[in-house]
Amino acid sequence: MRKSSAEWRKLIVEAYIDLLFEKPYTKIKVSDICKQSEVPRSTFYTIFTSADDCLEGIEKTLLGLLSLKSQAAQDAVEMPGLSIEMISQWFETCFKHERALSAITGVNGDPYFVHRLRIQLRDEMLVFSCEDKVHQNYLLPYAVENLVGSYITLLTYSLHLPHGVKRISCEELASIASLARVGYHLMVEGAPHISHERLTGEYAFFKNMQS
Repeated sequence: MRKSSAEWRKLIVEAYIDLLFEKPYTKIKVSDICKQSEVPRSTFYTIFTSADDCLEGIEKTLLGLLSLKSQAAQDAVEMPGLSIEMISQWFETCFKHERALSAITGVNGDPYFVHRLRIQLRDEMLVFSCEDKVHQNYLLPYAVENLVGSYITLLTYSLHLPHGVKRISCEELASIASLARVGYHLMVEGAPHISHERLTGEYAFFKNMQS
């Protein structure tokens, strides 16, 4: 049975990800991908122009999947802004694509991907801050950078856990990542009130803090 373009693409992408666990992305060639995927070279070139183009396609797909704004639209959130539940869902989405993200952010992966993800999250956080009517003062860029750093650090740490360290739940990761956001609202005089439900949800971690 003849394969569709989407099926060929899936084979190529999976092969590229497999290869990333074996060698640096700069060393991966089209011949390696075709051998690993058993996809004819001529077929590869109907989908990607080069090995670098294949990597770029994978990264663009991941960045699209990890967009908080796209996720908000898909979830049909009635209230604008960022809720802690959305943060938890973001981590869940990340782990649905764990193998690809582990390869891209691993020792053989593209270090620039994390930089691109950081920029994307930073831009989205600034949009969310306006939707949540967050006080737009001189501290906000630092608070946003701290929050984005928490997302990235917790994600990459969870993807590459040291031996013996157990992965915590997405709700717990969201709670830790949100500490910077909660702290900002507590420290800024005159900041508009955002409900505890919006900032901390019903998560046990914050309930313990408030008790």
